[in-house]
Amino acid sequence: MPLTDSGQDIRQETLDDFVMPRVIPGMVVRFWRGSIMTREAVAATVLEVGARTISISTALGTRGRDCRHRNDPKLLMNRDIREDGCWDFTEQQVADEQFREDVSRRLDEIEDKLARLTVDAHRDAGPAEQPKEKKPSGFALLARLRQEAVSLGLTFEKDISMGDLQALIDTHKAANPK
Repeated sequence: MPLTDSGQDIRQETLDDFVMPRVIPGMVVRFWRGSIMTREAVAATVLEVGARTISISTALGTRGRDCRHRNDPKLLMNRDIREDGCWDFTEQQVADEQFREDVSRRLDEIEDKLARLTVDAHRDAGPAEQPKEKKPSGFALLARLRQEAVSLGLTFEKDISMGDLQALIDTHKAANPK
């Protein structure tokens, strides 16, 4: 089992289960050279991203390769790993992520409440009313009647009234049952 500098055991599962937080090249992060307890963090730009480490560059030209996230348990294993430095998100990134999580949580709560209100409203409304059949407008009805008359092979005057056209169709249907 791996040991820390002070001789404490580090479980292999702990080492294997660690997943580095997602960063992308160009992102600004906080960077510490060596132990994070000894210095103030400096701003650094992420240059490359590996599976468990990143490469960074600071404004003063300092470059760091194989920098691990500050929560990576491998940082506890030996001094050489810590000498490469470690990184973490900026305070603003942490605050932004917390804000996004809060908004997402609140949105989920609102959606749940809305779903419950919708269910309650439907339950309280009783049986759903059947939608009333919308009557076609006079023009639409006349157009439908003309189309039906043509499909039956009837001839009629162009300016026939709707009532006369309906009577013509009804008479034809009565005389020619299927």
